Amino acid sequence: MTTIIHNAPPCQKNPCPIYYGVTATQVLELKAGASNIQVGQKLVIEPILKKL
Repeated sequence: MTTIIHNAPPCQKNPCPIYYGVTATQVLELKAGASNIQVGQKLVIEPILKKL
């Protein structure tokens, strides 16, 4: 299950606002228009490995 928060403003104070939905283990934040991800599309999020 995914919760989508459209047009969420950047956090301006601490603590940041809380948006209610399904408990998340990962969050994907994107600048508006940065992607063409559609509702129902499966995403695989993998860590970026640093080069030694």
